[in-house]
Amino acid sequence: MRGRREAGEDLTPEDLITVELGRARRSDPGYDEGAVDDLLDDVVAAMREGSLTPGQLARWRQRLEPVTRRLRPGYDRGQVDALLDRLHTQLAAPTPPAGAPTAPGPSGAGIGNDQEAVAQQYAREDRLETRRSVWRGTADGTDPVAVAVEALAAAAPRDLLEIGCGTGEFASRVAARLPGARLVATDQSPRMVELAAQRGLDARPVDASELPFGDDAFDAVAAMWMLYHVPDLDRTLAQVRRVLRPDGVLIAMTNGDGHLADLLTAAGGEPIRTQFSRENGATTLRRHFAHVEQIDFDTRAVFPDHGAAQAYLATFDPALAEQLPPFAGEAEFAGAATLFIAT
Repeated sequence: MRGRREAGEDLTPEDLITVELGRARRSDPGYDEGAVDDLLDDVVAAMREGSLTPGQLARWRQRLEPVTRRLRPGYDRGQVDALLDRLHTQLAAPTPPAGAPTAPGPSGAGIGNDQEAVAQQYAREDRLETRRSVWRGTADGTDPVAVAVEALAAAAPRDLLEIGCGTGEFASRVAARLPGARLVATDQSPRMVELAAQRGLDARPVDASELPFGDDAFDAVAAMWMLYHVPDLDRTLAQVRRVLRPDGVLIAMTNGDGHLADLLTAAGGEPIRTQFSRENGATTLRRHFAHVEQIDFDTRAVFPDHGAAQAYLATFDPALAEQLPPFAGEAEFAGAATLFIAT
């Protein structure tokens, strides 16, 4: 039997078999363990064939949910879930082409989907507000957030959910535009929920990967610049699809790979590539939605001086901020925002 693996190592089929055996010995006799055994058999077979994808894994994991409702207390599902979470992260990690540089991009907290880093990033609002303060619309004056608000208004929702609401700024704009709609704003960060509630919103602490709402509960869901932070993207989107009514709409905003690339490279960093971006978002959404519309915006970040640009970078990578070469006066850098409308 294999020894314990380090957290950073990739999983192998043998890891799954080892965990399966350990789990079976701890199972309560009343548990119908065949469902988990079948799931792990399928995962192991697909891994050995080299055909396992994050979408496959997410769909197979959904088979565990009805079984969980029948579990008796002796079953330790947590070890299987933890291992499958690691496997999904491993599958979702991009594989660089042969000969490509392997140096990582900025490693600052909150950039990716490491949950400890995300929690630290949004434990208070100052980092978020520093980043938000520099953004302008496109050269012709288009505000991407206003476009997202109007996309929601066009759906005429009676019941609306926002996941990852942050301070509640977007939800407040939606509430003003749709005063007759029931709006629930959610976030994992207690501080963000507190701030959203101070705006008069129905704000609740919620994990987007385990939405505590019934099926077909909402006409629309909004996810603004947050899907690149969730630990299991397909799991979260499956939850969104579940709580949406059949004709419901998801409004999701994100960034592109070129977002602030000129600023990042000027400081000696690399462009930031995430699990949900302009480049890959539509492909992921089509695993859960029949129709996906994509609208791209060439936004601008305007920094009044060098110190402001350093402050922005320091919100996620202080070392990178220190490396930014000096410049005089105001500076503008290119952004890349994208709105997805999925039905």
